[in-house]
Amino acid sequence: MQPHAKWIYRAVAATGVSLALLLASSAARSDEPSIDWLTGTALDRQFESTIGLHWRDNPLRSAFSKLSRTQRVAFFIDRRIDPDRLLTFESEEVPFSELLDRITQYHDLGWCRVGPVVYIGPRETTSVLATVVALRQQEVEQLPQNLRVSLSRSTPCRWDVLSEPRTLIEELVADYNYRAFGVEAIEHDLWPEVDLPELSFSQQLSILLAGFGMTFEFAPDGSAVRPAPMPETATLQRRYPGRNQAGRLVARLREIFPDLEIEREGNEIIVVGRWEEHQLVRRALSGRPVRTAPTPGESRYTLRVDDQQVGPLLRTLAGQLELDIRFDPSAEDRLNRMVSFSVTDATLDE
Repeated sequence: MQPHAKWIYRAVAATGVSLALLLASSAARSDEPSIDWLTGTALDRQFESTIGLHWRDNPLRSAFSKLSRTQRVAFFIDRRIDPDRLLTFESEEVPFSELLDRITQYHDLGWCRVGPVVYIGPRETTSVLATVVALRQQEVEQLPQNLRVSLSRSTPCRWDVLSEPRTLIEELVADYNYRAFGVEAIEHDLWPEVDLPELSFSQQLSILLAGFGMTFEFAPDGSAVRPAPMPETATLQRRYPGRNQAGRLVARLREIFPDLEIEREGNEIIVVGRWEEHQLVRRALSGRPVRTAPTPGESRYTLRVDDQQVGPLLRTLAGQLELDIRFDPSAEDRLNRMVSFSVTDATLDE
């Protein structure tokens, strides 16, 4: 049973309430005013605003729900992530995007943006999802005009508790007067209530499928879609105007982003990279400072320790990092010492 479904069944069993009462409670929440989600440039500014955080044994869904409401930033939790997992985390005030980097890296998770939504999930998914969504949107632009116009419009993205993803996909496709094949291959699951900003067809379908390790592909004539495996890697090629400074700008970008494929073609700059890397390239070309994104799969750690014994602390850290640790018998006395320290955004080697 997947974490989303387990959460719902546990909620019913633990409280002893009937399914009807649970649904009634969900309906009452639905009557509450929706959050005025940040989108567009307002959301971009929010990612640059600073925020501090202190979590101690907070259930994951509850923690991100509160963060979502206070920051007016919509979050979506991948179905494979246990919503009851307890999160402990502390950070001084840092830019919101950096805070998300620290939270997810510390807890072996990942995050990415799907339009105005922050997607929290396994790193193998979040490292490619934003790029894959952008590729699907590029494919929409190649469809016949009537389909291109229809599938490009944004619509509300919300559903009730106990919704089935297979049904949600079928309803989404129907809302766009479109067709889908192979949806029956999506396994049964039950999802909690969701209320997100308006999203395009590609963004909504990508969110619905990503938790199954899937994206989608268009039929050759563009008349339908069907689920397809999520690729392990994905890149976009984009062109940027260099005007009469293309050579200088290419040299500068190569200095900032040594791992990116950056070429000059006349007065244009051609960049191949992930969606997140293109966002940084655009920022650099606008003259704004750039904080390079962490390499997918690279773990960084933020930790604060106050007056803890060395021995138990090292054993706990070794367990969390899946390390084998052995102590020299002569160091026994040192293991009882009390220590305090903090590290921020450090690699394991550091």
